[in-house]
Amino acid sequence: MPIPVVRIEAQTDQLYCPLTGEPVYGNEGVRALPSLLFVYHGNAAEYAHVSESLGIDVSSLSPEQVAERLDLKACFVLEIDTGWNGVNSYCFCVPSD
Repeated sequence: MPIPVVRIEAQTDQLYCPLTGEPVYGNEGVRALPSLLFVYHGNAAEYAHVSESLGIDVSSLSPEQVAERLDLKACFVLEIDTGWNGVNSYCFCVPSD
């Protein structure tokens, strides 16, 4: 079963992890948060971050295709349309202990 995709429109430069409240972006770009599986920048059509825990090669897949292939519980994709920077996708998952 594919994980859910939540589509929102937002005028924001910073995104915070809905699970932990931590900022996704730091001074050096995307932060490697334990709950962040991937970040896809739509304007550049490339993945800015892919967690090693994802376990699949996403290089030729769209964010929608990745979401369809994942069979993880407690995960979701935020698809954010900023209106000026394309549509960016962020996949969050509750980290397993």
